[in-house]
Amino acid sequence: MKSAVRIFVTFLLAMTLVCCVQVEKGERGSQAWEGQEADAAQKGPPDQNGDQSCRLSQTAVIHVSSQDQSRSNILLIERGGENIVPITEGPHKSFGPVLSWDGAKIAFYSDMEGSYDIYVASCDGSKISNITKNSDDQYVPQWSPDNQHLCYQSQESGNSDIYIIHETGHGKHQLTQNEGENYEPIWSPDGGKILYVSNKDTNFDIYAADLNRNTEQRLTDDGFLPQDLSFSPDGESVLYAAGNIDSTIFELYMLDPETLEVSQFTDFSSYTHMPLWAGDTIIFVSDMQAYKQIYSINRYGGGLKNLTPDPLDHELLGKCGQGSHIFYQKFGPEGDGWLVTFDLEKEVHTPILRGSEDFEKLRQTEHDPVKIFAFIDLHLLMAGQPFADQLVDYALEFSQSALVSFQLRYEEQQVQQTLWSEYGATTDLHVLIDAEDGRIASLAQETLDRKYKLACFEQVIVPVVDFAAYQRYSPYLSPEMNAYLDILAKESEKPSVMGQAIVIGLDAYAARMMDMVAFHQQYPGFARIYRIVHMLNDSLGIYLGGIDHTPVFDSGGKILPHRLQDFQHNIQEYSGTPFADKLEEYIHLLASENYKKTPKVQAYIEDIQLY
Repeated sequence: MKSAVRIFVTFLLAMTLVCCVQVEKGERGSQAWEGQEADAAQKGPPDQNGDQSCRLSQTAVIHVSSQDQSRSNILLIERGGENIVPITEGPHKSFGPVLSWDGAKIAFYSDMEGSYDIYVASCDGSKISNITKNSDDQYVPQWSPDNQHLCYQSQESGNSDIYIIHETGHGKHQLTQNEGENYEPIWSPDGGKILYVSNKDTNFDIYAADLNRNTEQRLTDDGFLPQDLSFSPDGESVLYAAGNIDSTIFELYMLDPETLEVSQFTDFSSYTHMPLWAGDTIIFVSDMQAYKQIYSINRYGGGLKNLTPDPLDHELLGKCGQGSHIFYQKFGPEGDGWLVTFDLEKEVHTPILRGSEDFEKLRQTEHDPVKIFAFIDLHLLMAGQPFADQLVDYALEFSQSALVSFQLRYEEQQVQQTLWSEYGATTDLHVLIDAEDGRIASLAQETLDRKYKLACFEQVIVPVVDFAAYQRYSPYLSPEMNAYLDILAKESEKPSVMGQAIVIGLDAYAARMMDMVAFHQQYPGFARIYRIVHMLNDSLGIYLGGIDHTPVFDSGGKILPHRLQDFQHNIQEYSGTPFADKLEEYIHLLASENYKKTPKVQAYIEDIQLY
């Protein structure tokens, strides 16, 4: 039975991974655990009328997910979306971000190092620390009102238990020690209690652990499964969702933690969950109209409004501190994600990220590579594969189209002379970015921003597209786009031809051509297949005809024996492929021409096309 309960609790977590949003704060009380006295000088919540409170009212931390839910990342949003700071990026899953009461730090849980751990980050994302570093999973951190401690849920003991830890990762304390499953802790606004859900007495109920008295109290006893606990701004009520453990119908309930009175708040016969307080307004998610939509209602149960009536699923992400803005996410048919803020006072929806609409505007008006890549990096955090492919394909095309004009800036004599005489002809951009010469440092930084790198061709240092740099986007992309990038990146990392010579082994050269053949066979409808075909035909022409420093024929026009042997070997090696068929055709032609480079052979090489 316990394993079944754990499976359900894990499922429940998956359903409630969307943000753990802080409630408005009351006064700070003392707290103690492990027999220690509370620090009477601990700092309470910030002044509600001060500048700090003003900033908090305009700041939110949320997570955004990809359409297939395969990844999730944390964003800090200020001034209703005017400033967006990605706190995490990449293919991992990061959830449950909460802003500390003083607005200085963000806590969240993530699998970026394997198992789920609790992380604390600075609000600019410059510093992220794993404070639990545990091979077992940890979830849903919540800040104490003193901004120094976090409570969270952990599997460390073998059960799901509640722990407290200092924000530096020190002083870990196990709060619950029983045979049940304990999860979803929240700190009371006065800091004196932690509420959590547990089935230690058979049924799942809400409990309160008194940190000052080292006691606990069972607050509910109704046989329902509670989730999404949320204190009211005045700290006098707890709003939560509950339903039967095997049911898809959950309603909202209101609990008075002092009198233990529980009242049913909604009766929609639907999956109603994720209640958030916004002053005297309650925001929640419900599928009462088939889709997951976001609703508001006043704290007395009246004034119900559907805030997102369009027929799409909407993910409620959170709200600005004590402000009136909530944030939600939705997806278009191509996986182009929308991030939207809704002003509860003005009842206005304002898109922050609009997927394909913003992308069309970008393509028509923007030419600054820094802004283009910043746009792509941000939108990829929640793009589905089709839209992600579009974004990266555009970046590749932009980089290639702008390359020639950018190369001219490197071809200036003064730049080349400086690179050779003062910096030893290095192609390491990270070295040049730190150069004392401001012009060189600026040019190197721009080169890196454009996703170019430097290469030396015939004693001239020039930028080229760094296709390998695009592979950081691979977790977001389709298999065909990743295969395309892989082919381009191999040339980017180690070109096959330089200075009129094949500079990799002939076996490796043939293997690269076979990668292109395989790509053509597997993805014939790929949008950029013509690029692969062009690369393949050029490579095949060089392979069959040779170039100055890697010849196929001797000075008398006779085929070199080792090249003929290589052709014959690859006919066997790649038998049954178009590449082997073309080699066999070529050898038959050579045999008919006495293995000499006659005009007929030369014409064949010049006109060679595998596809």
